[in-house]
Amino acid sequence: MYIFAAPILRLVGQPPELAAQAGKLSIWFIPVHYAFVFILPLQRFLQCQLKNIVHAVVSAIVLIVHLFMTWLFVYRYRFGLFGTAMVLNFSWWVGVGLLMAFVLYGGCRETWKGFSMLAFDGLWEFLKLSAASGVMLWYGKDQLVNLFHGHQHVHECLEHEERQDEEEEDGRFLIEPKSSKTE
Repeated sequence: MYIFAAPILRLVGQPPELAAQAGKLSIWFIPVHYAFVFILPLQRFLQCQLKNIVHAVVSAIVLIVHLFMTWLFVYRYRFGLFGTAMVLNFSWWVGVGLLMAFVLYGGCRETWKGFSMLAFDGLWEFLKLSAASGVMLWYGKDQLVNLFHGHQHVHECLEHEERQDEEEEDGRFLIEPKSSKTE
């Protein structure tokens, strides 16, 4: 679905520039979905062990890493949407790595006995539920975007970002207030 986002968006009437940008962005967000495959079961496992503080600490670390990386790649090096997508992907994978390290290397000595075939028990039911949930989230996300922003506002944001990319003054983003034309 994400690979074909640009043609689908053009088909439903979005402006071609917006569809092209959204198509590129959706492909850049594919890696974060693979992080969900790991992080969701890890979160459930730790919740069952009553180790919620671990998840809170890892979330705080990931937040700090994410803020620094966002500042570095989006504001300092000005990578724009690509930088935003890559930082988000990186941040999710940092969380996966930290939670996985805690579980595998001694944080759950009494309950973690290694990988076994029991992990695949009930996998088909889980996949059916996950697929249905994914479709509902995708549909709901699109509805919320259209409700709150409308495609005209998104188009204006893209035009503003293109103008910002063309302007290079001291490595800062310039935000121009909308001027009201009175004639």
